[in-house]
Amino acid sequence: MIKKEKKVLKHLKILYVGNLNPEKGLEYLFAAIASINHDVGSETVQLTVAGNGPLLKQYQEEYPSTHFRGTVPRTEIPAMINGHDLVVLPTLVESFPNALLEAMACGKPVIASKVYGIPEMVTNGYNGFLVPPKDAAVLADAITNFQKYPALLITMGKNARKTVEDRFNKEKQMAELFQMIEDALPKNGSQE
Repeated sequence: MIKKEKKVLKHLKILYVGNLNPEKGLEYLFAAIASINHDVGSETVQLTVAGNGPLLKQYQEEYPSTHFRGTVPRTEIPAMINGHDLVVLPTLVESFPNALLEAMACGKPVIASKVYGIPEMVTNGYNGFLVPPKDAAVLADAITNFQKYPALLITMGKNARKTVEDRFNKEKQMAELFQMIEDALPKNGSQE
């Protein structure tokens, strides 16, 4: 259960990193943010979109309050992530998105669609929130949780970092792989 806090975060900076294609579900993120900002009567949620694709020009025209960065060099992504409160990926189809791992490695909580491999990365309520795809209302609720309970940004951010260190560390993964191979080999020189 989430404890109520007295402090309410007035401004929340959200980052989306990825291609601007229909399957990324950005229209639901735009709708969620518009709903939140309309309800409070000001732009309390600010969105930055880093990426390029066939919908860039259309999105720039339809959502002028969004900060579009276009293609950002890989080396600049961590600094960009650290300049925001959280990363959101409202995708409709995604196997194992690096953008989420990068955000989590930076100690940022994430909100992502509960599709394909994403639940292997994000534990709902621990290091971020999982939302159903194509559901702007639930996405808006998840975003609003961070406004109502700003301590979640810190707690879930620490948990996100811990998740990456514990489960997605290359050295640890390689050691586990070698152990699995060794365990599969015949013991004591016997052939099976």
